[in-house]
Amino acid sequence: MVMPETSILIKSASSACNINCSYCFYKKLSAKRDEEFLGMMTYETLKKLVINALNYADDYCSFVFQGREPTLAGLDFYRELIKLQKEYNKKQVVIENTIQTNGTLVDDEWAKFFAENKFLVGLSLDGTRNVNKYRVDSNGKETFNTLMNTVSLFNKYKVQYNIVSVVTSYSVKKTKYIYNFFKEKGFQFQQYIPCLDDSDTKSEWSLDADTYGSFLCELFDI
Repeated sequence: MVMPETSILIKSASSACNINCSYCFYKKLSAKRDEEFLGMMTYETLKKLVINALNYADDYCSFVFQGREPTLAGLDFYRELIKLQKEYNKKQVVIENTIQTNGTLVDDEWAKFFAENKFLVGLSLDGTRNVNKYRVDSNGKETFNTLMNTVSLFNKYKVQYNIVSVVTSYSVKKTKYIYNFFKEKGFQFQQYIPCLDDSDTKSEWSLDADTYGSFLCELFDI
């Protein structure tokens, strides 16, 4: 029996993150747990995951790393991932690795690794400096300059990456402004995610469905 194409979502760093985005739903969710941080994924667990995934998959297997911030697992963790994939890919399935990151920990070594191992990277960037204002570090300082440096590194090493923009009550009014900024920067692949409330209490940055729908229509027209 041929198994379906396989895609696995992996939280390699649990709820850990090095920045403090105002609208982060995962931060609120993990704070409600009995144990907020469950620890980094161990190499033993990673090995079991890779072996089981590649034994199950036929033709194609996607490993998708998210979190709050998956790069906190460390570069050696992902080097071990590649090593294990090469060792246990007995059926020679096509493997795709993707990672969603805030980009603040990326340096030349990370960027070179992503490029050499053909990772598809989702880079979180809401827009220009003022639009990106909700994405701050643990000290409340903006992350925009750091992200622009990460973009430069990705371009330098020819990393495959998408821009992931969270649409808030602030940015929803700046559709053309944000799109033109991304276009000027040469960001061919853009994803827009609505900022929605995780409870009945409406936050200052959240959207309703109609407002987000209007944003998408305007974006499509542009």
